Amino acid sequence: AILAQADPRRLEFLRDLSAVVVLCETARPPMATSQDQVQQQPQPPAAAEQAAAPAAAVANPGESAGTPKPFLAVQREALRANVASRGKRIVCTQAMSLVTTTVLGMLCFMAFWQTDSTCSGGPVGLRYWYLGAFVLECLMFVCFFRVMYSVLTVWSWQAVGDRAALPAEQGGEEDSGESSCAVYLSFALTLVAFFVVIWSTVGLFAKRDGGSCDSGSGYFWYIYTVMWVSICCCTGGSTADTYRRHHRSEAPQPREVAV
Repeated sequence: AILAQADPRRLEFLRDLSAVVVLCETARPPMATSQDQVQQQPQPPAAAEQAAAPAAAVANPGESAGTPKPFLAVQREALRANVASRGKRIVCTQAMSLVTTTVLGMLCFMAFWQTDSTCSGGPVGLRYWYLGAFVLECLMFVCFFRVMYSVLTVWSWQAVGDRAALPAEQGGEEDSGESSCAVYLSFALTLVAFFVVIWSTVGLFAKRDGGSCDSGSGYFWYIYTVMWVSICCCTGGSTADTYRRHHRSEAPQPREVAV
């Protein structure tokens, strides 16, 4: 009854106003709840990287696992690292090995020269055992000399690279292949040392079966002792000191904590 008695213009205005209110309520987006706001917060960089790491590992399994380096490359890296950290010690050890091998070779040649050819016994005669030991020591002398030359070349290239402020990779590539040569010669030296061990065992039988041979027999135990000292201390110690890999303990890096 009140609406019927009201002014028609006022009624029309009220209808238009109610239509505008309904339109505004329809166009307004719904209010987000507190749970939706928590989910929509941006993640910190550390959390985002951790979330993306498993996906990258699944997409590129070869890169995450890594491919093993060749044995020769590992030995070259160990040689360069050891020469850079204690090159003087390695060169001094190789020089001592070179001197010991030289003295032993001269002793073998002297024993061969003073031993009669009639001294026979065992697989070979004592005189020819001295000659075989002299040949093996000459081979070891050549290997030691060439390895020491290669190590000195690598050491000098590293010193030049340090003065020129070159990267470590570039300095290692400019050693004219001497690091690879040192590795190959070290394997050859180890093989010759293995033959020296076998030849020393043959010498025991030659000494035992020589019996009455007095000429040159007094050198045997001196040569035999120095031979084993050279194998264990000089050859083994020099090779282990040159190619031993030292693992450095790394300090734990600080981790970011997302709050």
